[in-house]
Amino acid sequence: MELPPLKLNVARGEDRISALPDELLLRILERLGLRRAIRASTVSKRWRHLPHQLSFVTLDVRSFRRATLVETMDAFTAALTSVCARRNCECQRGRAMAMKAICLRFFLSSASHLSSIGSASQ
Repeated sequence: MELPPLKLNVARGEDRISALPDELLLRILERLGLRRAIRASTVSKRWRHLPHQLSFVTLDVRSFRRATLVETMDAFTAALTSVCARRNCECQRGRAMAMKAICLRFFLSSASHLSSIGSASQ
């Protein structure tokens, strides 16, 4: 089966990647990881909503390195809370897809961080 050619609006400066359907762009972004997907979404206004529709999300504490372990875990739990809260808002507006999986890699540092992670990811 041959795919139809992509219709590009060169006058508006549209590129081939931005012309891809959202479903395909989401599959590409899911392979980048959340941090890189968010960075990639800043490239185009059309892509801004895509990170909030990712169905597979991975958060790794090593991406949040700070001076101390407590500061690192504070940044990690803040990011997790933000992702989940934003996701909830988007779902309530009917704009986000369901999250199928979330993979968390974190340090078992303190009870307060563990309870924050547990309440954010429920």
